[in-house]
Amino acid sequence: MSALYKFLGVCLILIGLPWMWLPIPFGAVLVALGFALLITGSETGAERLRGLRSRYHWFDRALLEACRYLPTRLADPIDRTACRSEEERRRDREGGKKRK
Repeated sequence: MSALYKFLGVCLILIGLPWMWLPIPFGAVLVALGFALLITGSETGAERLRGLRSRYHWFDRALLEACRYLPTRLADPIDRTACRSEEERRRDREGGKKRK
């Protein structure tokens, strides 16, 4: 099952990347969903995502925005890779739209 999560995660990321810069943030949601699947199947994937988020702040903000549209079960793994304190993560979660 872990290999399937990794495969689907990489596919969603590759599909979502070109769509990330469109006016509708559909690509960001696909990338966030892909990373959520990748993180649940791999600790190495979580470490790499932490590095990307700390290096590229625009990417971190895009993931935060996309997580607001994901169900809590999928958004929580992405929240755990944030380079922010628990208080900041809670404040971001409460300030945004409600998750499904």
